[in-house]
Amino acid sequence: LLGGLVGLLATALLVAALLVRSARRPGLQGASLAGAGIGFGATWLALLARAEAACEPGSCSGSDSLPWLVAGAVILVAGGLATAPIAFREARLGPA
Repeated sequence: LLGGLVGLLATALLVAALLVRSARRPGLQGASLAGAGIGFGATWLALLARAEAACEPGSCSGSDSLPWLVAGAVILVAGGLATAPIAFREARLGPA
């Protein structure tokens, strides 16, 4: 349990650092990092939701997946929030 929490925290901090960096970098590099956050979070949520849906009550064993679902949602939202300033800047300044 402790190893999973440490791994979750390390992943969340790494993704948060990349997303903060992308929000500060204008242009294609920042947008690509923010888009990667959106894609990673969405993929993570889709895979975990599919695994939960395939599991019949009583047939699957394992730890609670709610923290992992929350982590995927946080990464997805952070990617969207990091994309917003880039999109507003591009809309205001026009395409490069």
